[in-house]
Amino acid sequence: MKIVLVGMGKSGLAAQRLCEAMGYEYVCIDKEKAKGLPERTYVPDVDLYVLSPGVSSNHPQIKHAIQRNIPWIGEAAFALKHCKHTVIGVTGTNGKSTVTTLTAHVLPRAVACGNNGYPLSEALLDHDETYTLVAELSSYQLETMYEPVLSAGALLNLSPDHLDRYESMEEYAQAKFRMKHALKEGAPFFVGNEVKMQWGSAVSSGSAVIEEEGLSLNETFAWKLSGLPLDVFKEKAATFTQLPHRLQCVKRLEGISFYDDSKGTNVAAVQHAIKTLSTSVHLILGGRGKNESFLPLIAPEYRIETIYAIGEAKERIVQELSPHLRVDPVLTLEEAVQKAYAGAKRGDVVLLSPGCSSLDMFVNFEERGRVFQQCVHSLNVKKEEELQYTLF
Repeated sequence: MKIVLVGMGKSGLAAQRLCEAMGYEYVCIDKEKAKGLPERTYVPDVDLYVLSPGVSSNHPQIKHAIQRNIPWIGEAAFALKHCKHTVIGVTGTNGKSTVTTLTAHVLPRAVACGNNGYPLSEALLDHDETYTLVAELSSYQLETMYEPVLSAGALLNLSPDHLDRYESMEEYAQAKFRMKHALKEGAPFFVGNEVKMQWGSAVSSGSAVIEEEGLSLNETFAWKLSGLPLDVFKEKAATFTQLPHRLQCVKRLEGISFYDDSKGTNVAAVQHAIKTLSTSVHLILGGRGKNESFLPLIAPEYRIETIYAIGEAKERIVQELSPHLRVDPVLTLEEAVQKAYAGAKRGDVVLLSPGCSSLDMFVNFEERGRVFQQCVHSLNVKKEEELQYTLF
């Protein structure tokens, strides 16, 4: 079999490793790694194209594949074609990583993989078939899943996201709904109650999920997916450590709390963060936008004191929100942290919840979060020093 691998980031490199393990002939194509050379647009005698998640169906390679009737799938679907493990799938707009990691944490011999940065191709090679793979699946990864490979699945929630790739919320939702087609016959499918009510027949095969008493909604999903008795689940979940950059309290300085929610890459995630904190917020917002409006943030109950707008989305944030909220456009994340700290008072929160991807300024959301934390830790006790100068 001859395979063309399109996109050689983490997923592409993992697919390459799987090709080598299976003895397949392959060609790698990556525009970023071409060192100024034109990207190849034709590879003869190809049996299959395998795409990294960030490569859309509009890519020139895929147009060639369509013209020549050559099948093409994503890296996750490619991995699952070769997978003999038990696989549990988790998708949704927000909370995927937490539910995926928690489910793997409570199960014996299980590993979290997929969209969390540990590609499925790599996970199945690293772990024998006695392991359960708990796979975080993005809409991109679900787009090309056609075969029933999952032993259980969950669709947590749905809100606008990736509208820079999808033409409408409907198209984005349809990509998420592909989860049900990837389930084996009789496999349980758990769906957030709000999704069930809003989308009806599109997810009619799923069981509606609401919070179990004593558990958060994410914990309830993980419990359902694990299949464990509730008391056993609670005992194992008690040792789970929250993932970084997901509404993580970084520091408290002079009564001001600093929260890193760098993983909040859509407006719904920002709304959730603000509701959870339930106090006056100095919000750092922006990055590379996803063609999503920021207007939902103007609700008065959110108690946003100031928005510090950064990145490529800065102009849109100013345009949409400045008639309703105080918006201060800044050049860097460091400047945003310093200004937010200067403007906050005791009891307030400085929140990085960008509502955008990080790719305009950072390698990924993890780097953005680390830089934010470094900026916070460098603040020291500036206000106290200023107070001393005032007194003397």
